Amino acid sequence: MLLLKEMNDKSILKNFYKILFQTISIGLILFGLNTNSEIYAQESLYQIFFDDELIGVVKNEVDAYAAYLRLENEIEESEGRSIQIQNKFDTKSFTDFDSDPHIMDIDNLVDILNSKVDYLVEAYELTIDGVVIGIVNNEFEAQTIITQVANNYINVLSDDPDVQIITEAAVSHVNANRVPLVVGSSGILALNATVDHFSLVNTKQDNENSILLTDESIKSLSEDIDIYSDKPVEIVAESLEITQDIGGRIIYTSKESINSDEVRKNLLTPPSQNISYTFVPGDNLWSVALAYGTTMEHLIDLNPQIDDVNTMQPGDTVLISKTHSEAALSTQLIEKATFIEKIPAEIEYIANSSMYKGEEKIIQRGKDGIKEIYVEIIKVNGQEVGRSVIDEKILYNEEKSIIEYGTKVASSTQKYVEADSSVSSSSKNMFMHPLNGAGWMSSAYGPRWGTFHGGIDFAAVAGTNIYAAASGTVTYSAYNYGGYGYLVIIDHGNGYETYYAHNSKNYAKVGDKVEKGQHIAEVGSTGDSTGNHIHFEIRKNGVRQDPANYISY
Repeated sequence: MLLLKEMNDKSILKNFYKILFQTISIGLILFGLNTNSEIYAQESLYQIFFDDELIGVVKNEVDAYAAYLRLENEIEESEGRSIQIQNKFDTKSFTDFDSDPHIMDIDNLVDILNSKVDYLVEAYELTIDGVVIGIVNNEFEAQTIITQVANNYINVLSDDPDVQIITEAAVSHVNANRVPLVVGSSGILALNATVDHFSLVNTKQDNENSILLTDESIKSLSEDIDIYSDKPVEIVAESLEITQDIGGRIIYTSKESINSDEVRKNLLTPPSQNISYTFVPGDNLWSVALAYGTTMEHLIDLNPQIDDVNTMQPGDTVLISKTHSEAALSTQLIEKATFIEKIPAEIEYIANSSMYKGEEKIIQRGKDGIKEIYVEIIKVNGQEVGRSVIDEKILYNEEKSIIEYGTKVASSTQKYVEADSSVSSSSKNMFMHPLNGAGWMSSAYGPRWGTFHGGIDFAAVAGTNIYAAASGTVTYSAYNYGGYGYLVIIDHGNGYETYYAHNSKNYAKVGDKVEKGQHIAEVGSTGDSTGNHIHFEIRKNGVRQDPANYISY
């Protein structure tokens, strides 16, 4: 940041005059010690002129300059800063007076000077890339405003209450050989420099607050995170760099020209410039205002020569305020977003010859793994310009499920044993056909190709509507890398779940409350699939059931 300590020429003159006045004072005092001061005072008095106006008479010149310096010191103490008196101050000795003149003491002289004084105060002129932005009280205030404006780009990271935002940051130099600035409760500390860039750097790189995930929340996690559309669990503002040269200088100006709010506004608002527009046939003031993204009222304020908006003719010219696309303060914000992705547990099927066909037994209940995906997001002036994955971290690995299935064939005198023999005839009304009767059954529930097929496949034309077999809550809707492809899982709240796999597209989203017969997906051939079909499962308390016992087809 350019922090020039330029001294105004008037400031140099002021110091010169102070030294001169003090020298004159000492000289006159010494002179009075070595001469007859009474005779000198009687022979010569001094007239005081302020902007060439005679305002009084003093006995000696020391009193005149003492009053002037006292006035200056009192004003500086009141203003809390250095000042420059603009009035011309002068003294003139004279001896030609007819009667005794009214001799003023120092107090009276200070009061009169104070009633007529005109002065400038010390202030700070802020510039960005050499362009004056405005005037503030001092350099410290300029830096504080810049920090506040820069932080404005950090504070609005996400409007989602579920996303944790970390914005603890400090201001530090890009150049390591400089002393860093620190943002504290009172702002940032001043630093003398010539040309510099500044950035806000996160001081809390390692988040101590762990992300808590329940079994239910893990279940609803996506297995294939889309870093552009999925929601992160955390966003950290890592750095914010001001990409311009910020400079300034100490000046002396009127108090009225100091406007901190205006400087803050100028830093946040894109600059504008007035351009001239000439009306062509078909133009009117309203159409011109609309074309330049402004209002008729603004054009009328900018063009006081307009008497009647209805009398504008081709060839007439008006001024239009055209706003630039970028704000005065350019920033580059780097965020780190954390996404949580589920690593689906594998399922291992083991044949058991002592169990009848259709029976299943869970030997080991699996557990999905979890990994964090770290994404860097770059924003310029608050607008995102790019994002990319920078790292991944496995929080814990998945544990596979082991399920035994029966291969023993029941005798003709023995009934087929199902995984759950408690299915009643009323259960046929619990679930509807997932395609509402469309398609045809291409693979039944049970042993198949040396493994166990845990559902029913219905072949159908790609894009055929898939419907919720019963009312419930969607707990999963994503691409499944365990072989299901695009999969929807619905929890029906009574121990039952239904699976709809190999879809071409999912419409239902996690958390949706769906009704029986609601359109939730479309038939496809994603995952481990050899053709367009839906793989439909019914599970009770985690154990897969034969859907043929629940639906008609």
